[in-house]
Amino acid sequence: DDDDDDDGEGDGVHGAFERAARDPPPPNAGEVAVTLRRGACFGELEKIFGASPNLRAAVVAVDPNDREDSNPRDVNPDLNPKPAAKPGAVLWAVDGRVLRRKKAFKAVVESMRAQVAAWRPLLDGVAFFADATDAMQRSFLACALRATTFRPREAVAKEGDECAGAWMVMEGEAHAVATLVGGGERWVAGYWPGDGFGFNSLVWGHGTSGDETEGGVEGCLAFEATMRCGEDVDGTELAYVGRVTFARMFEKSTRSWRRMRATARESAARVAETRESKRPAPLRPGDPNIARMIAAMAAAATDGNGGGGGDGNGGGGGNGGGTPRPP
Repeated sequence: DDDDDDDGEGDGVHGAFERAARDPPPPNAGEVAVTLRRGACFGELEKIFGASPNLRAAVVAVDPNDREDSNPRDVNPDLNPKPAAKPGAVLWAVDGRVLRRKKAFKAVVESMRAQVAAWRPLLDGVAFFADATDAMQRSFLACALRATTFRPREAVAKEGDECAGAWMVMEGEAHAVATLVGGGERWVAGYWPGDGFGFNSLVWGHGTSGDETEGGVEGCLAFEATMRCGEDVDGTELAYVGRVTFARMFEKSTRSWRRMRATARESAARVAETRESKRPAPLRPGDPNIARMIAAMAAAATDGNGGGGGDGNGGGGGNGGGTPRPP
């Protein structure tokens, strides 16, 4: 039936669980990826999307030393003269078939599936995600995307700002504009639906030990130009995923993370490659969008002298690249 009752199960969930990385076994065997405490869950995406068990990137095990979320009566000798030797943990295990019968869960599933159906084509069309992730990972990522609408000519990020995630254009347009010495601006690159910027920052350039290079720890990626929305009166809608969220989703899957980092490095090495989205969209009949005409002239001048522009994955080109790239 489609009732909402849960027969009283799951009221006493407590304890902590360690998810230990197992890929590859040495030297990272037993490394704790995350500790799950009261209210946390795992395996829910598999029940929603029907993922293969082979996609699991970690082993879940009870932490025998954790007492933070344990019942005080079980661990406090003042309340219980014979406390349990190990606090243990209590789980609420729900079969996927039973879970999908609940009305509330069915609403969540349908909402997530609708979001995946709407945003998977966007992710499939982005070269970085198409090369570095598989179809199931892009479905998971679609659930984490957040859409934001910006006003005409509003700045998404200013020159010198740290790049903390990736932006993808859903509706409208965005432009990278570099500031010239002595004032004025120069158009560098344009982004239309299906384009994006900042992808390299998802997997490296965080200024951490994982970004070590020959010269030491690599600095954080920063915007080399101001990323500004176009002049469409309806504004510009961008989908965003932060690098922290992205790392939580994929960093502990060693093979996937290594592939993503390699893809990011390859994309940064192709900064001189011309991309189709660099060229402004044709002027629509009756569209008084002066920015497109200015951008077209700037693109023609740039193509003539071989400078400017960038790859489609967030790397700037020439001496004035407008999107994040390694220092």
